[in-house]
Amino acid sequence: MIAVTARISNTSLGQAVKNRMRPIVMSTLIAILALMPIAINLGHGSDMLKPLAIAIISGLLAQLFMVLFVLPTTLLNIEKFKKRSS
Repeated sequence: MIAVTARISNTSLGQAVKNRMRPIVMSTLIAILALMPIAINLGHGSDMLKPLAIAIISGLLAQLFMVLFVLPTTLLNIEKFKKRSS
């Protein structure tokens, strides 16, 4: 993430990454922390909801990785490709 941010720091994409990284990470971590009691079987009736909580946590972690690393890199590569082709 640091290398990608360093390369694109002067572009609008770099500004977007800097502005949105903290809120995305905070909201994802809060959702994961809220689901942790269900995922580790704390409380009554959590046996039935445990697979759902684990699936949601896994999806949130995958989403976090894709939004913070894959998406900016993909957008940067698309931008480079457009500059080369024009």
